[in-house]
Amino acid sequence: MNAATTTPFTPVHSVVRHADGRLTQRGELSFFTIELNRLGAFKSENCFDVPAEDYCAGWLTGHRCAAELLAALECTNGPRIDVTRVIEDAIHAGNDPTGKPGRRGASAAFMEVMAEAVKFMGKHGNNRPWLERKIEMAEKQRDFYAEREARHRAEFNTRMKSARQAKRTKQAEKVAA
Repeated sequence: MNAATTTPFTPVHSVVRHADGRLTQRGELSFFTIELNRLGAFKSENCFDVPAEDYCAGWLTGHRCAAELLAALECTNGPRIDVTRVIEDAIHAGNDPTGKPGRRGASAAFMEVMAEAVKFMGKHGNNRPWLERKIEMAEKQRDFYAEREARHRAEFNTRMKSARQAKRTKQAEKVAA
């Protein structure tokens, strides 16, 4: 896990068979772990798989993880990394109980670096046009899904009315016969 921002990004994908029969594979970053089923197919992933350590040692680990993530994101040809999922898993790791070794220190340090990166981007990036496009796209998507939902609801109501009418007609025919 020695990630320096000057080191070129190289993914590690070796499969490890554990004593309990589990298969795991390292993902795009050293703290990504993919769990495989017994046939080797994807089962789950952990995007912030760091060891349980005392808080200060975890603090160092968290900074290293953040450096590794940012170095990977610098690479123009790097793999697709779901940063949202990484942050969610890091936040979840911060829920470990206090007073014993855990992942809280790594989580806190990682999130501190992510917060600073967001502040830096906000201060030095030209974000307004990009965010305006994102908002416009979100509004279009909201309108599209609202229209589609209304259309599906209307089609469903029409089918239900037809089905009720067919049922009434069938019952009336039974009574008449």
